[in-house]
Amino acid sequence: ESGLVIQSKKQPWVFIDKFINRLMFPIFDVSGKVIGFGGRVLGDGMPKYLNSPQTLVFDKSKNLFALNFARKGAPNEFILVEGYLDTISMHQAGFTNAIASLGTAFNANHSSVIRKYSNSVTILFDSDEAGVKATLKAINILTGAGIKAKALTLSGAKDPDEFIKRFGSEKLAGFIRSADNYITYQVNLLKGKYNLQNTEEKIEFTYEVSKILSSLGDKVLIDAYTEEISKITNISVSSIKSHIESISHTKITDIGVNTQKKIYRPKNTNLEKGLLEANKGLIYIISSDHNIYLKVKAILKPDELSTEVYRKLLGIIYGLHEKGASIYPADIVSKFESQGDQSVVSEAFSTAIALDDYKLIEKALNDQIRLIKRHNIDLELEGLSALNGDDSFNQTQNLSIKKRNLNKLYITLIDG
Repeated sequence: ESGLVIQSKKQPWVFIDKFINRLMFPIFDVSGKVIGFGGRVLGDGMPKYLNSPQTLVFDKSKNLFALNFARKGAPNEFILVEGYLDTISMHQAGFTNAIASLGTAFNANHSSVIRKYSNSVTILFDSDEAGVKATLKAINILTGAGIKAKALTLSGAKDPDEFIKRFGSEKLAGFIRSADNYITYQVNLLKGKYNLQNTEEKIEFTYEVSKILSSLGDKVLIDAYTEEISKITNISVSSIKSHIESISHTKITDIGVNTQKKIYRPKNTNLEKGLLEANKGLIYIISSDHNIYLKVKAILKPDELSTEVYRKLLGIIYGLHEKGASIYPADIVSKFESQGDQSVVSEAFSTAIALDDYKLIEKALNDQIRLIKRHNIDLELEGLSALNGDDSFNQTQNLSIKKRNLNKLYITLIDG
């Protein structure tokens, strides 16, 4: 139940150490009690890192590594890094306010925990593309929770651990003190993407920055950054403000200085029961028949399914079909760590569909695929609805045509 051992399938009386040949990191709750473990492989094995599964006492989406140490002394701010070794290196170098998420993406639960102890965070993730994407996501989550966010991209090193070893803690301290606030960080990223000597790219850059500024509820901030962007691009302040107003549908003069920040959060879709049933039914049918898999694989990709668990599950099933391997539900269930995910996977394999009636399967399969694809198109259309310009109009038109054409989509299982 603690997730420290695995029971052998062939010899049920044999138990195997789940973390064998791994460097162990004890994970503490905020009061200092050990609630789980992280293990880094010693050698070239996979996965590189392995965490305890979710248990009654351990939920990686609601705990942060080293928070029990970092919270002492009520710090003015936390430094959010990516992993165990970065956190430990930071603490050894004197940055005792460093914390990290536990082998999972930073989420709203993490920001709620942080807010109990501090209202300011400096994000110090890896400098590669994945680290930048994770930084932008963390910025949205933190600012959405009302936490002040700054971000820093290290130069000359991939991560904080490497930077400290190469340049020392004093230089890192200087970088952290000069970290950009989250708006400047995003603007500087965009500056690196566009050639501002090219008129078209300069305009595109201005449009992208305007999207960022349109989400602010502070007139002073908007004025300050509009002036800055105007100096960079030589586009007039009035033109930039006009574009911002067209995006936010609010006159900047109507925005109060103390107005609560307008935050764009992804809508909670609360997936309808029918959509989830379509995901489950589709998985059950494809896992049961290799010929059906051959007909579906070119039409439906795993990443089109509605939840991360179903996407991973269908990816595993596709992989087994591709190898010509047998599909054993019990083996697949064991590939999911948390009990909640395992329960979802088990339910998918126990879906009640009569597999001996090909006409019934054919109808169910087509209905399920159309429903899933229609839902994905609706999500894309929803995202485009907040944008302006020819590109968004063309994309909307294309998606609408694609949605209408779903009625023509039909997989035939019975020849003739």
